[in-house]
Amino acid sequence: MIGVANIDDAIEKLGAIVPIVVVKCGSRGALVRYAGVTHRIAPVTVETVDTIGAGDSFNAGFLHAWLRGLSPELAAKSGNLTGAFSTLRSGGTEAFRDADLMKNFFAKYPLPLA
Repeated sequence: MIGVANIDDAIEKLGAIVPIVVVKCGSRGALVRYAGVTHRIAPVTVETVDTIGAGDSFNAGFLHAWLRGLSPELAAKSGNLTGAFSTLRSGGTEAFRDADLMKNFFAKYPLPLA
């Protein structure tokens, strides 16, 4: 679609067109490109039960932080945390229904806050 063969070239090419590019890379974390620089955001390693919904949870965590004024890097860190958390139970939202699991996880891995 954009005529490149790898993610690094794609994110660079897209970054020349739009102000920010965010790529979820699963267990490898995320990439964020803005202001001409690509940042690799470290993953959160967990014992995964089910990856259904992890991408949507990443998006929610990223947008929640980004819309509150956090930097793209911190917003991607937030996305990595919420994406990883969602994989701790089967189904896309079951982890978020377990208040104790959520409390313990986010005590260990605090979300960046504005």
